[in-house]
Amino acid sequence: MSGAKLGSMIGAVGGLVFVMANAGALPGPWSLVLWVAGVLTFVGVTALVLRARLIGRGVEPTQHQMRAFGYTVLAELLAIPVGSQVLVRALDLPAATLPWVATVIGVHFLVFARVFGEPVFTWLGLGVTLCGVVGIVLAARAVPQSAISLVGGILPGIILLASVGWSAWVGQASSTRSSPS
Repeated sequence: MSGAKLGSMIGAVGGLVFVMANAGALPGPWSLVLWVAGVLTFVGVTALVLRARLIGRGVEPTQHQMRAFGYTVLAELLAIPVGSQVLVRALDLPAATLPWVATVIGVHFLVFARVFGEPVFTWLGLGVTLCGVVGIVLAARAVPQSAISLVGGILPGIILLASVGWSAWVGQASSTRSSPS
């Protein structure tokens, strides 16, 4: 499996986890609806990724890009727990930890857009970061947890799944157009 396909599958799993872990905060039947929709979407996106011949530019990353990737992941692994502790202990905003995670993940995609030159990461990063920041603001305003979970968790998951699905769909379409009939 190529690095792009592996990255796409990691993104799809992340999107599913965001949806599944946060859907329970919604009232009534919405939890079940989102769980079912999340699983079905994940299955569809996985099928697209596995069928796609080309995701991204189809170019293997350079050593510099892989080093930047490693530093970005390391920074992310530090920023999530440290930022969460600041939100909980110093600011007394435990409800902001979920959107903080989304913010950090969104920023990591913005870094990837720059490092790998992939425009899809820009839109993905902007969308997930915006959801995270709005979720933090909602937490600071003490809105119900269901709204924070929707904006700071479920929407980033949907954006991740949609982005991976779109990239695989476009990759499949472009590889089909370029192959002889």
